[in-house]
Amino acid sequence: MTPLMKRLSDFAIIMGVTAGVALLMIVCSNSLVSKSSIWNSYNMWLNFISRNDIVVTSVLAVTVSLAFITFQQSRGKR
Repeated sequence: MTPLMKRLSDFAIIMGVTAGVALLMIVCSNSLVSKSSIWNSYNMWLNFISRNDIVVTSVLAVTVSLAFITFQQSRGKR
């Protein structure tokens, strides 16, 4: 696997795990506080995850994190 493909797969995995954690938090919160259904929680999560500001913030955070990790790894190989 090329380094670019490895970084893109890392990026996709991190975004997916983050979205899954957000779903878990929303479902647990809704079931404990408002006693709503799982489908209502899913719709709330879908609306949250599809907001442009949330997507851009997640992409920026993952990009900066991967850039820092790449920088640290390249410094260690010298």
